Amino acid sequence: MNFQRLNYFRAAAEFGSLRKAAEALNISQPSLSRQIQILEHELRAPLFLRQSKRLTLTPAGVLLASRIGGMLDEVEAIQRDIAKLSDDRRLHMRIGAIQSTCDFLMPRAIGALRAKFPDLQVAVHGVRSTEIIEQVGRRSLDLGIVAAPVSDPRVVQTALATDPFRMIASRRHRHAAMRRLSLESLDAEPFVTFPRGFALRDQIEAVFDANRLSMNVVVELESIEAIKELVREGGGVSLLPSSTLMGDKNVRELAIITIDDHVIAREIVAVRHVGDKISRPVLFLQNAIQNALHLSSASPRDAYLMSSG
Repeated sequence: MNFQRLNYFRAAAEFGSLRKAAEALNISQPSLSRQIQILEHELRAPLFLRQSKRLTLTPAGVLLASRIGGMLDEVEAIQRDIAKLSDDRRLHMRIGAIQSTCDFLMPRAIGALRAKFPDLQVAVHGVRSTEIIEQVGRRSLDLGIVAAPVSDPRVVQTALATDPFRMIASRRHRHAAMRRLSLESLDAEPFVTFPRGFALRDQIEAVFDANRLSMNVVVELESIEAIKELVREGGGVSLLPSSTLMGDKNVRELAIITIDDHVIAREIVAVRHVGDKISRPVLFLQNAIQNALHLSSASPRDAYLMSSG
C-alpha cells in the first residue's frame, strides 16, 4: 500500500462518489477507479459496493476508513514539519490580500521582501477578507492580509496597524485647500462610493447613520481606482482608507483631507494557519506591510514625500 492510494480511498469514502472525489483530487475518474482497484487487490478485499452512482463501504472499507484518518493526517503533518526545516529557502509564498491593498501597499511591501529574499517567488491573490481567511484555514494560502474582525479558530492573527479613512476630492472642489474637515461637512455632499454589501461602504454608512447625517450617494463603483478617477474628474467626494491613497498620482491629483472629529478606520491584520510556525519571509513581509501602514496613517502626502525623498 502507498499513502497516495489511501488518500484516494479516503476521498472516495468521504464523497461517496468517484466523480466528485476525482474532481476534488484533480485527477480523472478512470485513474481514481484504477487506483482503488489496485488497493483492493493489495488488501484482497472489496472496499466499496458500487450501487448505481453511489459508493457504499463494505465491512472491509469501514474498517480501513476508521484506521487511516489519523494516520494520513499525521503523515501530512510530518511532511509539513520537514518542509519547515528549510523554510527560509522556500521558493514560493502564497498570499491573499484584500483588494484595496493590492494597488500600492502590497507591491511596496513585496518589493522589500524580494530585495531581502531574491529567490522567493510570490503569488498574491486579491479577494475579500472572508475568502482569504477561509483559504488560510484550508492552508491554500501561507498568509492573509485582511480587515478585522477575524474569528476563525483555524487561524492566528497579528495586528498590523490602524488604517484611517480620508476624504478625497477633486483639486477644483471648494474644500480642496483644507487639511481638516468635520464629518458634518460631508452631509448631503455628492458621494462616490462602493455598492451596499461592501465592507468599506457599510462601515462608512454606519458612521453617517450614527451621526444622523445624509450620505448622498450619486455613483456606486466596485473599484477603488475607478472611484478615485471619478473623484479626480469632479464627480463627487469619497472616503477611502489612507493605505489606498499613497503614491505620486494620488498626492498630485487629489485633495486628501483628514476628518478630525470622527475617527473612521479599519484594523488591518495578518492571518496564518494556527498550526504554522512563522517563517522569516512571512515575518519580514508582515513588518514591511506594518511599516507602510504606519507611514500612510500619518498622512498619505507626507508618506509619499518621505518614501520618495
